[in-house]
Amino acid sequence: MHTPINKDWNTIRKIKGKGTTVKYKHGHFPLSWSQAIVIPIPKPGKDNTDPNNYRPIALTSCICKTMERMINKRLVWFLETNNILTNIQCGFRKNRSTIDQLVRFETFIPDAFVNKEHAVSLFFYLEKAYDTTWKNGLLKDLHNVGLKDHSPNFIKQFLGNRNFNI
Repeated sequence: MHTPINKDWNTIRKIKGKGTTVKYKHGHFPLSWSQAIVIPIPKPGKDNTDPNNYRPIALTSCICKTMERMINKRLVWFLETNNILTNIQCGFRKNRSTIDQLVRFETFIPDAFVNKEHAVSLFFYLEKAYDTTWKNGLLKDLHNVGLKDHSPNFIKQFLGNRNFNI
């Protein structure tokens, strides 16, 4: 697969971390990349005695962060180029935001009124969405939409065996 960042892969594969070469082809990266130091930052105006009122900020390897951005760039390129994401999805997409959804919603209400239809909306918040994401299902979905290069295996390695210290 040709992507705008293929030249970066050749560079990153040569980077060595504690004697272990990054092997994107085999979905392998150094164990040190799976380690993070978590700094709890208190949420403003909240009770500091409640552990739920802290935001965890994870400090990880700079090289790992660079690789994470490269994988994300490649993944977004693949999803956008192959029109896999629905056109109305705005979250986590370049040049789109919640404002787009608000404008869409603001148009939806008067249109329903003019057409003498009911307008129903549902708003929900997913607390701890990342923690509850079914990672194996996500990887299966990536495979099903045609992402069959080395990226899913690398993502699986990236998401697994995470360690942190506070």
